[in-house]
Amino acid sequence: MQTIFGPWLVSLKHCVYLSMLLSSPERIPYHPQTIVLNILSYFALGLLLANEDLSYSRICAQVILQLMMMAIITQAFLARNHRQSRFVQTYSALTGVTLLIDAIAILIHLHILNQPEMTKTTLMWAGFIILFWNLAVLSLIFHRAFETSTGTSALISISYVITYHLFAFWLLT
Repeated sequence: MQTIFGPWLVSLKHCVYLSMLLSSPERIPYHPQTIVLNILSYFALGLLLANEDLSYSRICAQVILQLMMMAIITQAFLARNHRQSRFVQTYSALTGVTLLIDAIAILIHLHILNQPEMTKTTLMWAGFIILFWNLAVLSLIFHRAFETSTGTSALISISYVITYHLFAFWLLT
């Protein structure tokens, strides 16, 4: 059991550091099972959002779309730079950071919704702050893993987020 969860916990620790912009993807242990545990945890996190307005199947479809897009982008840029050996660590970083940031976003969202004095404006600003935080972290991961400039990695992360949301809106509405 330690051989499965030990590397995953170390990976999550580095993802916490990454989400604070204090680490890099190459520091994440090279263990493919961390990706599997991140993905399973991400699907479990979706259970918190499921309700009568948002079905769990729709949440799963969004998670699958997001995971596929992250994998395609990661593989394409790493292959372009002849760095395919970095896939496990980079994808572990992306899935782990996404898991952590989305967990925090869900908790903030649920907290704001349960506070009657909180307004929709507060929820909107919280969403913008989380979006910019997510973009900064993705940009850091892409910058380090793809060995690109900061501007290029920011452009990749913004393009990814916009494309994901367009696909999610188009496919799932």
